Order: sequence, then C-alpha cells, then structure tokens
Amino acid sequence: MTDERLMEVLDEGLQATRTSNAAILLTKEGQLIKAEEQGLIEVPDHATRHKFLDTALKLKDKYPAEKHKHQVDGAVAGSGNQGRFVGCDRFCPVV
Repeated sequence: MTDERLMEVLDEGLQATRTSNAAILLTKEGQLIKAEEQGLIEVPDHATRHKFLDTALKLKDKYPAEKHKHQVDGAVAGSGNQGRFVGCDRFCPVV
C-alpha cells in the first residue's frame, strides 16, 4: 500500500460516524414540558476512528519500542531490587 493510499484510507476512517437514537426534549425554565418523537442521528464513531489511527501508526512503525523488565539472578532488571529465589519453577518472587 502506498503512503498516499494509506493517507486516503486514514482520512476516511477519521471521519467515521455511527447512527444513534435521539429524542428531542423541550424544556421551559429547567422543566421538561415535551419529549418529541425519537429519531436517528449521526454521531462521531470514536472507537472506529481510534482503530484507524492506531493501525496507521503501527503500519508506519510510529510507536516507541516497548520496555520490558526481566527477572535475572533474583533481581528485577532496572528496579534496583536485589533478592534471592525461593523454590519455584517459573516466576519467582524476590524476598
């Protein structure tokens, strides 16, 4: 996919909308006086827009590298915590 096509699809996705039910409420001095018939309205579809943006950023490798902490020799790397393993097979707590 070319960058130009990606931008076209992203632009379309960032304008996504969805249909939602709506009621028109008429008020007078803060009191509800009439509820008009329900209808359908178009509202921004933020979840879909987020998916489009997230996918485009992933395709262009724009997310920073993830940092992972690993337990080595009884200490969690980068945490400064020292300790010893207590008998276990997989993840062992530092005590």
